[in-house]
Amino acid sequence: MSKATKEINRIAGAVINVAIHLIVLAILVLVVYALVTRGYAFGHKVFYAQPLAGAGQSVMQKTVAIEDGESPLDVGKKLENLGLIDDPYVFYVQSVFYSYKIYPGEYSLSTAMTSKEILEEIQTGKPAGGSS
Repeated sequence: MSKATKEINRIAGAVINVAIHLIVLAILVLVVYALVTRGYAFGHKVFYAQPLAGAGQSVMQKTVAIEDGESPLDVGKKLENLGLIDDPYVFYVQSVFYSYKIYPGEYSLSTAMTSKEILEEIQTGKPAGGSS
């Protein structure tokens, strides 16, 4: 190979190397951005919970039966299935962060309640109907 060809190959290799590094860096920036925005949204749901029934929407009352030994995540999934909350993981994190206990029984809950208000209701240990 001639000296000029070797020099062109060296320069092309350096350009390709820089391009690959820039692509990897761009992908890392996008991943970090996605994680930060999702983390912020999750944290916002944890600390600023909103009820599912917003202004102008009809409020639904639901009776929820909580069994002895159900974990906060199990209860959160049950509440999500009944349409009372939108994220069982937010419910779980709130129960751990705010040190709420889950008491078994039947509770009358509504879509006008935030997940934190639901946790406070379940924390009372006084289910609907007055029996504990």
